[in-house]
Amino acid sequence: MTSKFKTVAVWLPSVLLLVAFAWSLNLTLFNWWASGGPPVQHPEIYRHRGNVFCGISFVLFLNFIVAAWVLARRRKRGLLLDGKRESYGYYLNPLTKPIR
Repeated sequence: MTSKFKTVAVWLPSVLLLVAFAWSLNLTLFNWWASGGPPVQHPEIYRHRGNVFCGISFVLFLNFIVAAWVLARRRKRGLLLDGKRESYGYYLNPLTKPIR
């Protein structure tokens, strides 16, 4: 895998989680607005759908936070997706052997 492909493969799920969160939050706010804003025949249906989308938004946001935290932690430690370090044969610590 090339370096650019790895970078895209690592960050793409986080970006997609953020976009899905924003979309779900938009649906949440629309359904809550529709339940109390304009006169509709069954506002309780819109309120229920707003609550369901709120739960989905919450789960997506938590997943995004976890994914961003894992990415930041891996980047700080210098780990790639396969668990190997980014330095190839160089000493990470002068007191240890090189990692190959």
